[in-house]
Amino acid sequence: MIQGLSGHDNFRRALNEYLKKYAYSSASGDDLWRTIESHSHLEKNVSILDIAAAWTTQTGYPLVTVSLDTKNNILVLHNQTRFIYLQDARATVDSTRWSIPLQYITDVMNSSQVCWMNTDSAQAVQVQLEGSPKWVIVNSGSLSFIRVLYHNSIYKALREQLYANHTAIQAIDRAIILNDAFSFVKAGYLRVDMFLDLIGYIEHSGEKERAPLYIIIGSMRSVLRILVDSPNYELLQDYLRSLILPIYTKFGWNEQQDHVRRQLQGDILSFACQLRINDCIREAKARFNRWMEDSNSVSTDVLPFVLEEGVRHGSVHDWNIVFRRYIAAKTPSLKFMLLGTLAASENIQLIYRFLNLCMNPSVIRPNLLAKAFESLLRNPVANLHAWRYFRMNYDYFSNVIGLSTTMLGTTVRIMTEAFSSETDYNEVSHFFEAKYLGPSRAKVDQSLETIRLNIQWRQLNEETLGKWVKRWKESRQTVQLVNSHNGYRAE
Repeated sequence: MIQGLSGHDNFRRALNEYLKKYAYSSASGDDLWRTIESHSHLEKNVSILDIAAAWTTQTGYPLVTVSLDTKNNILVLHNQTRFIYLQDARATVDSTRWSIPLQYITDVMNSSQVCWMNTDSAQAVQVQLEGSPKWVIVNSGSLSFIRVLYHNSIYKALREQLYANHTAIQAIDRAIILNDAFSFVKAGYLRVDMFLDLIGYIEHSGEKERAPLYIIIGSMRSVLRILVDSPNYELLQDYLRSLILPIYTKFGWNEQQDHVRRQLQGDILSFACQLRINDCIREAKARFNRWMEDSNSVSTDVLPFVLEEGVRHGSVHDWNIVFRRYIAAKTPSLKFMLLGTLAASENIQLIYRFLNLCMNPSVIRPNLLAKAFESLLRNPVANLHAWRYFRMNYDYFSNVIGLSTTMLGTTVRIMTEAFSSETDYNEVSHFFEAKYLGPSRAKVDQSLETIRLNIQWRQLNEETLGKWVKRWKESRQTVQLVNSHNGYRAE
């Protein structure tokens, strides 16, 4: 943010001056900010020192609420407050304030502009806009570390723009809008159906930028983990398949030349296989079989989830081959990947064989246990078995992992990340209540907070999401029926 305000070149010059000036003497944080300010060309009432103090000494970051007065073409910045996910943790009165540079752009502006929301702003900030905009994006380009909550009318206008021509909004702004929106769904500021409406554009838009797709895939993966036991789970999977299938078909399995495109292809193929798209599973299994014959035959960008799919749908014999290669692996990166592969099996006997190996430090070293349990978390069949096994053998794991670091707490956080019921919360809370955890206590407390947040998510959104996907299914069936009557083959 400071670099964005001062400018890239000015920021570099300031850093060079600071390093030379204080190379052989002590310096305070304020010395750095003063040096940067001396190289910056800001408004008279704007101080880098004051901005840095607010952002480095106060807890959290701000939520800014935005609306658009379309009659008078005025951008209204209503207020700022500290963003907190859990509703129960929000204070009725929060005096925390930041000086916030807000970079904004509209559908009729050629370039973005910056306005300020200062710490002494007791009333809404109003900005006169050019032309007659239909929508506005605040924090364009992610200049500031904030979240922006729009009025529903702006979200609807942004949705229309995404469906009509998503490239009219730059890729980073598409990602920011979606990321903020999903965070607001979790926090209860925004309805989940609005988020589902927003992401629907990718089905027919030809979206090919990694940033927005990465946000969408990551968000929906977290929802699937939370709702794995929900009656709406299969319908949600159906909807997500309809979104991803066109993109999956476009990217396919042919190796991409560009590095970012290869990363995006890996994201898409991995998610398509998770959603059980038949062609994806078939292609992954075929590549797994080739890898069994020649370990260099599969691209490294898709290899991790290809191996996981192969083990998930493979035999005990396949698992044993992967295990032997894990034992024989010479490089840490290969050993790390194959460890995750072994945890992908949905065979209960193999799951418990893997868990038993977690208690054999000559096979799975203590520093790899967090990775082992993280891999089990991605396996919906193994997740609860892993938690039960961990509790039954807690004395061993706490002794081997140790209580002098946060590693034990990290392992617990990973295992309980998808827990989403009061029963889950009480079970974790009671289990660790009287135990000495050392530095891991903070991690366990974070785990409990995550479970509480997942419970909140379900209470706020599960029913609405269920109604939304049912309406989507009914509308899709209606379209298919009309197409069949008109002589078209239904999809």
